Amino acid sequence: MRDRLSYMLNLTELKTLTQSTLSVLELLRSPIWIFNLEKNQIEWANNAALQLWQIKSIDELFSINWNVSYPFTETELEQITHKKSIIKRWFFNLKDKHLFLDGICTSIEQDKNHSIFLIEGNDLSLEQHIYAWQIQTQKELKYRLDFEQIIATLSTHFISLDSQKINQGINHALQIIGEFEKVERSYVFIFSDSSLKFLSNTHEWCANGIASYIDILQNIETGMIPWFTEKIKKNEIIHIPDVSNLSVEANTEKELLEIQSIKSLLCVPIIDYENILGFVGFDAVNNKKYWSKDSINLLNIFAEMLAQTLHRQKFEIEIKEHQRKLAHLINSLPGIVFKADNDHQWSMKYLSEGCLKLTGYEPEELIKLEKLTYNDLTHPEDLPRVINTINESILQGNYYEVEYRIYTKSGEEKWVWEKGSGVFDDLGNVKRIEGFITDITQLKRTENALIKAEFQYRSIFENITQGIFQSTSDGQYITANPALAQIYGYDSPEELINTFTNLETQLYVEPQQRDLFIKRLKQQGYIKNFEIQVYRKDKSIIWTSETARAVYDENGIFLYYEGTVEDITLRRLTETKLLHDAFYDKLTDLPNRTWLMLQLTTSIIDFHQDPEKMYAVLFIDLDSFKVVNDSLGHLVGDELIKQVANRLKNELRAKDKIARFGGDEFVVILESLQDINEVIKIAERIKEQFKRPFILGNDHVFTGASIGITMSSFGYNTPTELLRDADIAMYQAKAKGKSCYVIFNPEMKKAAFDRLQIENDLRQAIEEENLQLYYQPIISLSTGKLMGFEALIRWSHPSRNWIIPHDFIPIAEETGLIDPLSIWILKEACHQLKKWKVDYPQAANLVINVNLSAQQLREIRLIHQLMNILEQTGLEGKDLKLEITESCFLEVIEKQNGVVEQLKALGVGLCIDDFGVGYSSLSRLHEFSIDILKIDRSFIHRLDNNQTAIVQTIITLAHNLGFNVVAEGIETQKQLEQLKQLKCELGQGYLFSKPLDRNAATQYICSSQSFYNTSI
Repeated sequence: MRDRLSYMLNLTELKTLTQSTLSVLELLRSPIWIFNLEKNQIEWANNAALQLWQIKSIDELFSINWNVSYPFTETELEQITHKKSIIKRWFFNLKDKHLFLDGICTSIEQDKNHSIFLIEGNDLSLEQHIYAWQIQTQKELKYRLDFEQIIATLSTHFISLDSQKINQGINHALQIIGEFEKVERSYVFIFSDSSLKFLSNTHEWCANGIASYIDILQNIETGMIPWFTEKIKKNEIIHIPDVSNLSVEANTEKELLEIQSIKSLLCVPIIDYENILGFVGFDAVNNKKYWSKDSINLLNIFAEMLAQTLHRQKFEIEIKEHQRKLAHLINSLPGIVFKADNDHQWSMKYLSEGCLKLTGYEPEELIKLEKLTYNDLTHPEDLPRVINTINESILQGNYYEVEYRIYTKSGEEKWVWEKGSGVFDDLGNVKRIEGFITDITQLKRTENALIKAEFQYRSIFENITQGIFQSTSDGQYITANPALAQIYGYDSPEELINTFTNLETQLYVEPQQRDLFIKRLKQQGYIKNFEIQVYRKDKSIIWTSETARAVYDENGIFLYYEGTVEDITLRRLTETKLLHDAFYDKLTDLPNRTWLMLQLTTSIIDFHQDPEKMYAVLFIDLDSFKVVNDSLGHLVGDELIKQVANRLKNELRAKDKIARFGGDEFVVILESLQDINEVIKIAERIKEQFKRPFILGNDHVFTGASIGITMSSFGYNTPTELLRDADIAMYQAKAKGKSCYVIFNPEMKKAAFDRLQIENDLRQAIEEENLQLYYQPIISLSTGKLMGFEALIRWSHPSRNWIIPHDFIPIAEETGLIDPLSIWILKEACHQLKKWKVDYPQAANLVINVNLSAQQLREIRLIHQLMNILEQTGLEGKDLKLEITESCFLEVIEKQNGVVEQLKALGVGLCIDDFGVGYSSLSRLHEFSIDILKIDRSFIHRLDNNQTAIVQTIITLAHNLGFNVVAEGIETQKQLEQLKQLKCELGQGYLFSKPLDRNAATQYICSSQSFYNTSI
């Protein structure tokens, strides 16, 4: 036997099977067989085993009705798979007998996919097997009884567990199952939220000497243990006999378990109505443990009990929370929730905490004390009515409502409202009543106040100046006050209400406005200051402002509209006038500058959005308007502006726009243009309108218009840019001779800039006296002697060289610089002539001619300034001649006779300059107090072609009126000879001398002799 055991022990050392090994095993007398764990069958046996089983070959195992029970428990299987050999009793149920064998079982790896057990068996007697089976059965029976006892204990434990002690109960239950299974740790993990993203160790039991991790394992992110979490979510049991053998996909979990020194693990999900709450588990720390089916069953049963317990705990918590909320709600109500028994007085059996605030008594004082009841608080006059109301309603099975008075503990009288209903038993008998009592003292006071207010409101309603109404949804008045009737022109509210059956068609000027009014009311529930036109009784139209709201009952059902009406006709008329005045010119009733800027902005925006929407702007300025204004008066000037506005409107298309920009300036906007030709045609038509005279009272006045045009194609962004360029073009038109139009081009900007620069430089030159006077000799045509000079202004610009007067005098006139410039010229010319007279005897009889503009002639300070200059220079008035153009006389002379007379009183002579180029009538010359006529050079030049008629007529007329004549621009000997023959007294021109500076003029004086004695 020792040899046999020794051999058997050697047999357990086999690691793999080879063919040679099987040959040796075939020869042994001991029965040996191989059991395949995956296939759960014997797949090889030696001859000794075959003889014992009474079969000839291994194939008969599969062909005969032969049975072998699964031989291994889970614990044994674990030991064998971990290379531990065990002695195992086998039972074979053969055809004609039962066979028991003891065998040494050893695990051998046959290949990567199969583990096989090599077993050497030893036959036992039937008695031995029966005894062994009894022992085994007794052990299993004891385990089963202990297991069932544990289950019963747990069931009793959880069923009797108080909800306040559930946590302690769970910990105790964990101890029970932990000690029964002989594990080191048992525990519960619960998911913190329904999304299963966080997990916490809520309960734990640890054996003596085993570390606890419950404080650490809180709010664990399940994403940190993905393998473990996924299995729990799938409701899978996690069975880990050996943590060290966990797969790679569970590396995170493996590290976490090893940190806690866990060698084996078993976890079962906790399921509550298909919702995963968490899991319960066992840990083996000291030794590895293969978890049996009983262990799994125990955890499953525990998990089910725990799920039910947690569900019960949650339910009880919710019930308590609902009870708490209900109690809080009842006690927070502004009154008393009560329950009263059905006795003759309906005595109170429950009163909520609101009793104290309402009555001043604690609920117990009115329930438990027999000497005082709630009915004792009720006003004696009201108590019978209260009891009667309750009894009648309860008998009819209805709710009851009653208002009555009570006395509080402090003696205060309060009004209360009570509502209740009966509680009946199965036979229909009234057991009690339940209801609610609340304080309505303030409501009663409010009702009294409302009664008073109703009286006051009625007074206001009848006497207020605003109309007040209530109307139905289909447009009929329900109520109306006298003011509303008066606004609409009716004698009384009754007449108004009876007249109107449909406000939309009878009242509103625009019936669709009623639809809009109602639509807004329905959308907003309120409308304020809705302004509409309505018909009065006499069919006259007025403006009203209506404010209204929709009124609904407590169920949200519409009742009526109510509101106020105010007559705003006067205000609307005033607003309309103010709006018109803000955008229209009072004189012409044309749109004004403000309106124009808005329209230009719109045109600019439209063009930017759609370049095909071309437009043009015409800037129109009247020529010589100031002459009319100053000569004929402002009233006549205003009438001229109005007539011009009418003519311009008549020449425009319906889609064109015109505005008065200011003074005598107008702006026209032409839109929807195809090309520039449309603009030119309109400009030509406007120009033609100014060829006809304007009839201003008894006067026929001619005036032209200078027109500047600019186009949208220049890409303007602001109205200011647009008007700037149109204005530049307009000034170019004036520079061309007025009464014409000029289309803007970018080069004009430079000209405008140059003009501005000249203006600035001229201002500086006048201030610094950097201008010079030149003197052109005036010769007696009969003697050839020097008679005087015409003073001519010259400007030597520091960067532009010489600038002729034609380029800067108009700028001086427009900018107001002409006044200081003219004073300087007068002063300088008078000073120079006086100096010559003093220094040179031959200059004693010389005179000086100075040009004077119409603007200077209108200057009220002219006479005073002249007197000062003559006084300062010591020059006599007779030595000064003022030259005024023919057009100046037309503009000013008739209205300035007083000035002319004052000039004549000073001895100053007056000359009409450039005579013949203006529009004055020769027959009117006798009306003017002048001394000399100067014939324009254009007529003198015609003398070379023997065209003498005009010059002869002027000279003859002048002589007949007692005027001397000066011929300007004499350049040829032929011109001189003809003028002499026509008996023209004086002349000047390049034939005699060009204009001379001061020094050259002085030399001319010194060397002066008869022109005829000098060679030409």
